[in-house]
Amino acid sequence: MGATSGEHPRKRTYVVPYPAVEDGNDLHVLGVKAEDTGRVAGVELVSSEQMVGVDTNSRSVVVYNRGGDGTGTTVVAQKDFVSGVNALTYDACEITLATTVTQRYVTSGDELDVFLSHVGNGITMATGAVRIVIQKD
Repeated sequence: MGATSGEHPRKRTYVVPYPAVEDGNDLHVLGVKAEDTGRVAGVELVSSEQMVGVDTNSRSVVVYNRGGDGTGTTVVAQKDFVSGVNALTYDACEITLATTVTQRYVTSGDELDVFLSHVGNGITMATGAVRIVIQKD
């Protein structure tokens, strides 16, 4: 489960570590339980190795809000690592937030999960972390 860091009076940052993921495999990581009501203000991926996107065999990073009961399917943020979309070693790579504000809204107790999915053979992902920033109401 993720840890809290970088406290700010109106923001809370969660860090969700993940292990390496080989080609052809998906990984679901139980992220965090939101401690506050507010909205997701930012999501970043930090990888221990460079990841170069390709069209045929790619990888997606998706953050879901599973709600308080863990069954929700709301996409909060997503980035598809296709041709021209890369992540540099230890450089925070922004994951695109949902354009609808209501999709980014969280209630205290909501479960935010990270899903690393593959298309085709996928792309190997080295160990890393996803940072989720929640702006408190």
